[in-house]
Amino acid sequence: MTGICLDITQRKKLEEELRAAIDLRDEFMSVASHELKTPLTALHMQLQLLLRIASKSGAVSDSKVIELSKAAVASAQDLANLLDELLDVTYIRVGKMSLDLTQIDLRQSLTDQIELIRESASQKGSSITLTANQSIVGQWDPIRISQVLSNLLSNAIKYGEGKPIQVTLSTDDLRKIARI
Repeated sequence: MTGICLDITQRKKLEEELRAAIDLRDEFMSVASHELKTPLTALHMQLQLLLRIASKSGAVSDSKVIELSKAAVASAQDLANLLDELLDVTYIRVGKMSLDLTQIDLRQSLTDQIELIRESASQKGSSITLTANQSIVGQWDPIRISQVLSNLLSNAIKYGEGKPIQVTLSTDDLRKIARI
């Protein structure tokens, strides 16, 4: 009989330190996301108010304020979305991610996201058209669906180099899936 003894004490200690470091990082990301979200939300609301006030005055001199307000609101929303994604990654890593499944129409969600991003696409020289023959109603998490659609559309605008963007929504009824 032959045997080998190997001292793995140091390896186990390193594994424990690594796990502790990952847990600490996840905790930091969670706290940072929440802490950054508070002032960002206040900024976003203030910018929306500024935009409403400037839009109602109707003065020609306010056109620049309106343009800048729209850009600031969009930037604040982009930052909020990034923070949400950062927080989601943290939740996924610690196994606390939950979905709020609700019956929604995927075509309507896609239409809404396209309308939100249409101006941004136009500024980059892209037009967006949607082909969706029917409503697709299913159980999805509306926030996660919005994130996915927003990311897909943003990437199409960013990397499309001013080309037209064609979005097609279809289903495979046999496999019960939707494709975008």
